[in-house]
This record gives sequence, structure tokens and C-alpha cells, in this order.
Amino acid sequence: MVILKDGTTDLEGTDAATMKIILDGLEKQGHTVRTAEQDKSYVTVNTQKAVDEAFQKRNQQLEDTIKEMTGIDKANASEKYYDYFKRAIELKGTELTAVKAKVKEYEEKGANGNVLAEEYKKQVTALQAQLGVAQTEFASQLAQKGEEIFKTKFNSELNQSIARVTTMLRGDIAKEFLPDIIKAKTS
Repeated sequence: MVILKDGTTDLEGTDAATMKIILDGLEKQGHTVRTAEQDKSYVTVNTQKAVDEAFQKRNQQLEDTIKEMTGIDKANASEKYYDYFKRAIELKGTELTAVKAKVKEYEEKGANGNVLAEEYKKQVTALQAQLGVAQTEFASQLAQKGEEIFKTKFNSELNQSIARVTTMLRGDIAKEFLPDIIKAKTS
């Protein structure tokens, strides 16, 4: 048991062994006891640690927001958030400038701001017309070739039939009249 001297308001005059017992008792009850120098060092170390953790959390939130808003990833893990932010904003600014230029170009060219669509529409129409002409020409040539094949087959069959009939004709018909007679009959 610790006894304080009557008339004192602190531990003045308490020997070192008693002071150790007091401090050990306070620590057993869950109290932390530090000297002024120890407390100053503790606050300095732990304050810096808390500040570093807060900044790290804030920096990560900033990086996540930059990624979400720009879609641009960090260049590498060691890239500082402010360098990352500056690079991402510059890239998006460049893209925005290019898009604005295209919009302006489309607006200047008319066609409700969509000149390329109108041009593509014209090209498609022209290609469809060319395809129609090519299909018609193909069908015509196919029909013409079909007629030529039919005529060739017909003439071949006709010539074979004439050759067979010619061999069966009477011998009293003059040979010079045969082509005229065959031509008249086949017509």
C-alpha cells in the first residue's frame, strides 16, 4: 500500500522502489504511464504514422476516382497520384480536343452533322446499283450461253440425224441436190 505524506499533492519525496510499485500497479490496471520525454516521442512517432495512413488512404481514393473518371491506368505502381492525375487529365484533354474538332468538322460539312454517314449511304446506293447491273448482265450472259449450248447440241443432233438419213436415201438423187433438199426439209 502506498502512503502519501500529509500535506503533499503529488509523489514528492517518494523513493524509487515505491515509485516503481506505483507505476507497475497503474499499468496492471490498464493505464499507460510515460515520462514527458517518452510522451513527446510517442506522440511524434504515432502522429506521423496516423498522418501517413490518412494520406495513403486519401491518395488511393484519388487514384481510384481518376481511374473511374478517365479510364486511364497508372503508368506504374510508383507513379505519384499527382503525376498520374496530371497525365490522365492531359490525355483526356487531348482526346476531347480531337473530338471537338471532329464535331466541328461534321457540323461545318452539314448533313445534320453526319457527313460520313451520308457519304457511306451514297456509296452503298452506288454499289447496290452496280451490283444490280452486274446481276442483270450475268443473268443475260447465262441465258445467252444457255441458248448457245442448246443450239450447239441441237445442231450436233441434227447433223448426226442428217448423216444417218443421208446414208438411207435412194441412189438416184444427184449428190449436188442433196444439201438443198436436206436444208429445205430441216428448215
